[in-house]
Amino acid sequence: MRRGMIVGFLLVMLSGCSMVERFVDANNHDDYNDRERLVVDMMTNEIVTANEQQRLSVQVTADYIPVVDAEHVGIRIWPVLAGEEEADEYELFHHTMGVYETEVEVSREGLYYAEAVVEINDQKLRPKKYFAVGRLYQEEVLLLMENGSEESGNEDHSAHH
Repeated sequence: MRRGMIVGFLLVMLSGCSMVERFVDANNHDDYNDRERLVVDMMTNEIVTANEQQRLSVQVTADYIPVVDAEHVGIRIWPVLAGEEEADEYELFHHTMGVYETEVEVSREGLYYAEAVVEINDQKLRPKKYFAVGRLYQEEVLLLMENGSEESGNEDHSAHH
């Protein structure tokens, strides 16, 4: 009896999923999604030397329109080989047209992670990317190769919501 109830329940659940798939698909997804499309672009290309204050910028857009009033824009930076527990945290301030900036300093050459922390209304985004400062250690180059990201040194990786 119990097994029959479980099988019946599963059949109802599976048929419900297929009904939803018939109504919501790639062609009408936006009809059922009322949230803005948020994009966070981290610009780390000005961080080129260790032990020196350098500008880091983050651009935030909602449906391609600059966000000038984000509740919070911050960034965490840490050497990939050291681990996230060694992250330095920075608050970014609105500069112009959805671009938020701060001055950062990295302690040594090598491969770093940058993780933006952006809060807008009830949404929280945390995109992460690699960036390189100076020369890389052999372990860092191998890590990039293993992840298939050899060319991601200073490319921007956006977070889409």
